[in-house]
Amino acid sequence: MADFIALVPFMILFACFALLKMNLLHSSFVALLTCTLFSQTLYHATPEVWQSSLNHTGVFLFEIGLILIGAFFFIEIARRIHILDSMADLIREISDNRIVQGILVTFPLQFMIEGSSGFGTPILMVAPLLRALGFPLILCAILPFIGAGSAVPYGALGTPLRLGFNLPEQDFVALSIHTARVVIPFLFFTPFISAALIHKYDSQTRDQKRSMSKIAVWIFWMSTLYAISMYAVAHVGPEFPTLAASLITFVALILTRGWFFEKKPIKSWRGIKIYSLLLVVLWTGKQIWLEEKIPGTSLRWFNPGWVFMMFGAILIPLHRLWWKEILANTFVRARRTLMVFFCMTWIVQQLKSTGSLDALASALPRFFLHEGAAFTAWFGTIMIGTSTMTNLFLSPLFAAPLYAWLAAGSAIGYQLAFQSITAVRSILHDEIEEREIFKILTPISVGFVLILSLALILL
Repeated sequence: MADFIALVPFMILFACFALLKMNLLHSSFVALLTCTLFSQTLYHATPEVWQSSLNHTGVFLFEIGLILIGAFFFIEIARRIHILDSMADLIREISDNRIVQGILVTFPLQFMIEGSSGFGTPILMVAPLLRALGFPLILCAILPFIGAGSAVPYGALGTPLRLGFNLPEQDFVALSIHTARVVIPFLFFTPFISAALIHKYDSQTRDQKRSMSKIAVWIFWMSTLYAISMYAVAHVGPEFPTLAASLITFVALILTRGWFFEKKPIKSWRGIKIYSLLLVVLWTGKQIWLEEKIPGTSLRWFNPGWVFMMFGAILIPLHRLWWKEILANTFVRARRTLMVFFCMTWIVQQLKSTGSLDALASALPRFFLHEGAAFTAWFGTIMIGTSTMTNLFLSPLFAAPLYAWLAAGSAIGYQLAFQSITAVRSILHDEIEEREIFKILTPISVGFVLILSLALILL
């Protein structure tokens, strides 16, 4: 049982959230407090371990926290100067059908953001856009997570490949193509799940009499476009397929909209121009500077947070009152997410520094490191909070042929990651409860990982 002692903080967190009905922030704080207070007794921690784990937590908090603050800052400005409204108008001009609008935002548009930046920013970017389109709050909170299992494997796979996966460079292409094969089935049924949820929760959808068979054909057309595009460019690398395929799909859907819907003139280009420029800068910076570190530190020069802040600063009118309000709102919205991330990261770092995670890994039954690799990665992301960090932590435990399944499983776990749930609730101004989000996403995420695990066992 001593080998499984690393699970104690997470069991406490689950108990606080599920049984004691505490929110995620308080639950993660109780778990951290328990882990820290009993670290010397349970994990044989020393002052050096505490210092080391705190230092590593600070590095991760700075890098991820800067991204979160930058994303919150940009969205706050985009909302005020009506960039979100312009994007919403563009989506409406493509089609007035609510199911089509929701899927356009959470499939090609969200995937474009994932391919350019990653690090959880797609969720923060598309939830307010759904809100601008007038979708119910519950759909704004859950729809961004549905397609995460299809897009995130690439975004979360690219960074670990360059910074952590123990693979020669020539094997990157093979892993990228293998990941495409694993992900393709999800590309076809996740949009239909989104369509069912929109039909269930959005009253305006039920008022629209458009044939569902035509919508189904449109979804199949979209998924086919994306799958072919993604697989065609998978040989380029692990991240480019997400960006390129989503861009090709989005443009093709605009050009072919007359096949399925009434063809209207498109006038609202302002929002998409700004988003496109933002994505290009993010992509370019990530490719050039991601591996470059500040001398004497483990901090990287490039951080998407700087780009978000730069774009926000350029767009915002130089009005003192606006600056004060926007900065205040940014930190108010980001604080809960940052605190949850801090608690969970410090727990993981303490367990890693004391060797408790290594002991847990060595004690796991063979199934969880082989046939159950996707499930292990899924659970890891729920605990750690990000797919990228899960891949970095877990990749040394798995053989290289399982890396694609590791990436896919960690992406599905993102649907229930505490940090992401807290972030989407904050970006929606705390108008929805965390348990309401979990209630809907849990069976979907569990179903996804069971399908993925079954596929790995059979193959």
